[in-house]
Amino acid sequence: MARRLKSYVDHLIMADVLVVGGGLAGTSAAIKARETGARVILVDKGVVARSGVSVFAAGVYSVRFPEDDKAIWMEEMLKAGEYLNDQYWVEAVLDNVYPVTMQIDRWGEEHRVRIFEKDENGFIKRKSRGHIKTHHIVVNSLPMMDSMRKIAQLKGVELVERVMATHLIVRDGRAIGILGLQTMTGELYLLGAKAVILASGGCGLKSVYIGHRNLTGDSQAMAMREGAILRSLEQTGSNTVSREHDIHGLNLFVGSGGKFVNALGEEFMWRYHPVLGSRGRQSDLVVAFSREVSEGRGPVYLDMRGVFSTDRQLMRKILPETFMLWDKAGIDPFAAPIEWMPAFRLKMGGGGGLDVNTRCETNLEALYAAGDTCCAPHHGTYTFGGMNLAFAAVSGVLAGAFASENAGGSRKPAMETEAEQVAAKIAALFVPAEIPKGPTPDEVTAKLQRIIIPYPVTYLRTAQSLKKALSELSNLKPEIDSVKAKDSHELVKAWELKNMSVLAEGFLRSALAREESRGYHYREDFPWTDNRDWLKWIYAKAPSGQEMKIWTEEVPTPFLKPEKDYDVPPGRPQDEFRRPA
Repeated sequence: MARRLKSYVDHLIMADVLVVGGGLAGTSAAIKARETGARVILVDKGVVARSGVSVFAAGVYSVRFPEDDKAIWMEEMLKAGEYLNDQYWVEAVLDNVYPVTMQIDRWGEEHRVRIFEKDENGFIKRKSRGHIKTHHIVVNSLPMMDSMRKIAQLKGVELVERVMATHLIVRDGRAIGILGLQTMTGELYLLGAKAVILASGGCGLKSVYIGHRNLTGDSQAMAMREGAILRSLEQTGSNTVSREHDIHGLNLFVGSGGKFVNALGEEFMWRYHPVLGSRGRQSDLVVAFSREVSEGRGPVYLDMRGVFSTDRQLMRKILPETFMLWDKAGIDPFAAPIEWMPAFRLKMGGGGGLDVNTRCETNLEALYAAGDTCCAPHHGTYTFGGMNLAFAAVSGVLAGAFASENAGGSRKPAMETEAEQVAAKIAALFVPAEIPKGPTPDEVTAKLQRIIIPYPVTYLRTAQSLKKALSELSNLKPEIDSVKAKDSHELVKAWELKNMSVLAEGFLRSALAREESRGYHYREDFPWTDNRDWLKWIYAKAPSGQEMKIWTEEVPTPFLKPEKDYDVPPGRPQDEFRRPA
């Protein structure tokens, strides 16, 4: 039977634990699983430690130190996350993030790399952006990921790079491996395992913003086709960015004194967040930006003329790619305001994804998820900057530990019995290559973006705009199914398009279901947060060939409950709020 499987693929590899994704979550998971003695394969669509968003993290990482009051951190996270957080996950992150982070710091020191910025006495520096009583530390993400790659290899993790995971292999409800396509040569990989960890990031919809265009929801979509449950897809991710330049660094920009102003010169964010102003959450910023522009006060600018010289030097050190671009363009960002805009990402740095418990288990046996592939259970809507890396590291370690524990109780990978399933999925994989004539993946991807990215769908939603987008997406499906791939590169793009469309549908249906405003989900026809009727999680399930099912469940609140039945959502000026009838 193994010989039969080998006849279908170019590479057949078996392991105890298979990790998909080589960012902070994936490398953390692989290292932890390997430390238990398991044979671990780490597969990445690009190059481990260089693809995805971890390497482009904008300089901040939130850590609760032992001297910090856990109750204060939990209260701030739950209030900032608008009570949509999984409160048990918040506790898990706060309990584990310090030891996990200090281990990352020690690994860096072993390789003479400074991962976290320290003062003259050797203590880690702490700053604040989007925090009230909590803090983040400043991280050098490039050296961090270089260090994680080295540690993984030194411990014996086997790397498989430039291989896109296209199909999850499941037998009797248990994940047993993945089918993968080498993105440059078109070679087929069949990777079997006793336990599978999905940690390949989110889905940026190939929108504007640095470092995410190969993140297309591959893990979420392939798991969903096999019956995995996703959650909170209406809580889309977003950032903000220079209109003219593809850069990152917002946390440092506003954490060091940058401020947002409109065309009238008003520092308008105080209207939307009286406590944090320009340091508000991303959800506050993007909805507020959209309202300022739609009401005639745009465009929006980032004004960094008041940033101190020491902070300017720190920015250049932590954000070398950003300042290299500005320098080449002849722009001094501290000399004049820079036009700024929302940067929509379907699911990144928060938002929906695979539903997991605090053991990182999905509803499929032996299938785990970590980092941005998950539904961001710690965030709720969105807490504050730096928690993305914290969750990536903690969930990676937990997933690695529990997956290796699961694998230790299994006899061997069960791929040998699945030749028929593998053959069928290989045939499905190559359909775009065998279509004689059709549109290119790029052409149809652009059409998908034109349906999803306009602000009446992304930021200022209504039932009408969401239903219209759903209708347009339904009409686009025949084109998605008929794209032509002329080589392995376009075959990858064809499957990226298919995966993005799956998550786009989940987003639209979930957003239509939630009849309130909370987090990134702002409904102009329901412009308030409703804790009485809508303190609920929204779930989505769509096994291959079946219509998507959407349902809700009450959010447990074991530690902290909302103080009000109704509240002001992000992006709505405080003085406009009126209690709904």
